[in-house]
Amino acid sequence: MALPLPALTLACLPLAWQEPPEPPEPAGPDPAVVEAEERRQKTLAAELRERPEFLTRVVFGAAAVLDPAALEPHLAGMLRAGERPEALRLALQVMPAELARAHAAGVWRPGPEAVRVLLAEIEARGRERETAELLQALFRAGDESMAWAGRLLLRGGGEIGFAWVAEQLEAVQGRERCPWLEACGVSARRELVAELGEWLLDERDPLVAATGLVALARLGHEPARLQLDELVAGPPDERLRLALEALARALSTRELARVAEQALRRDDLDPGLRLALEAGLVEGGAPTARTALRLSLAQRSGAERDLCVRALARAPEAADVEAFAALFPLAGEEALETNVLLAETLLARRHAEGEPFLRAALWRDDWNLCVLAGGLLMQSGGARALLDELEAAPRTVGEPHLRRVGFALGEWGGLGVVEELLRSRNEGDPVLQGALLGALSARAAEERAKAAEPRVEKPAGPKPGPRKRAPKQEE
Repeated sequence: MALPLPALTLACLPLAWQEPPEPPEPAGPDPAVVEAEERRQKTLAAELRERPEFLTRVVFGAAAVLDPAALEPHLAGMLRAGERPEALRLALQVMPAELARAHAAGVWRPGPEAVRVLLAEIEARGRERETAELLQALFRAGDESMAWAGRLLLRGGGEIGFAWVAEQLEAVQGRERCPWLEACGVSARRELVAELGEWLLDERDPLVAATGLVALARLGHEPARLQLDELVAGPPDERLRLALEALARALSTRELARVAEQALRRDDLDPGLRLALEAGLVEGGAPTARTALRLSLAQRSGAERDLCVRALARAPEAADVEAFAALFPLAGEEALETNVLLAETLLARRHAEGEPFLRAALWRDDWNLCVLAGGLLMQSGGARALLDELEAAPRTVGEPHLRRVGFALGEWGGLGVVEELLRSRNEGDPVLQGALLGALSARAAEERAKAAEPRVEKPAGPKPGPRKRAPKQEE
């Protein structure tokens, strides 16, 4: 039976209440592509494990988490024997005060190249305040790096007069003046405001003027803060760009972080400036930009990626370490420094991706490298981790290698490990011999550390007076 025309029309129309079909699920990554990427990363990691200089840098860089009392004898021996850059960097993290005292006593005099390594490490890690005593000694030495040491000393709040700073500013031009102005701002010495502001009155370079404006704002100068706020709220001109570039390098206070967060709300902000501000906030300790920076890490490359890694590595969270593990290793010789930082972080944070590098370093000929790698392995897996490595030792290793690994067992595990080894090994066993020497070395280091601790004298109380006799009771 034919339907009436209105009914036929309704039947041909889709029902209004009918739900639209669900969109197809997005296709996952191609398994072949994923497998090829995994093979590429494994090949790159294997190549890095074959590079002794890479192993040395990452193991020494991560070893700062080990017991300082046990590290000091290793570092003292290496510094007496030479000026290995990796040993200098580790000593700077573990024993900066001891380095300063040794320099002051004249028992350690670093050469020009060693001084450059120390200053570069202090600046890269932002450790000016922790190493103030050493910086003071290097500054007073008056050698070719005196100006560099003085600038870092100023960054740490050291008592460097502005008259000397002005001399350094006059000796350079343009961009080279910016680090000195940044040092004034980071110093947090508000007494510099008047002289710094007066010096900036004659400055005509827009980049230097913008850096000086941020330095004054960092020192709490209210007119500079207001001017900075006006720039951030104003049109997107060259003055704003230069001010935000300078601001991204000085985000260590809540007040300046507020200005950066205000700038990040702009819709017309250059992507490079946005990234620089986010990285600066993360380095300065602000939690707001960390998640966004971490999530964008895999999509970035080159200088932008390296900037993200440096910012996140300053105080990495667990999620940052996992992102580093997914990113590592990077291809290309130009990524070597970033690979070092990624691997160093993975080792220091006991991530499983770092263990193959520790196992590779464990059987190298470098005695200190072997012992430090053994300490890091024991820190993540206990004595069992090193015992397992001994059971699966390469066939090519000889008694010196076994004795070194045994030394690491004893040094980081103590006499308890030696007693365990005595149950299964005889006195001529190189592992047992090394473990005994390591345990004795650790015991001696502990005794030296205790002897060096300042003794706290108990305050002397009032001397007891003559004892009074009790009065005789009358009968």
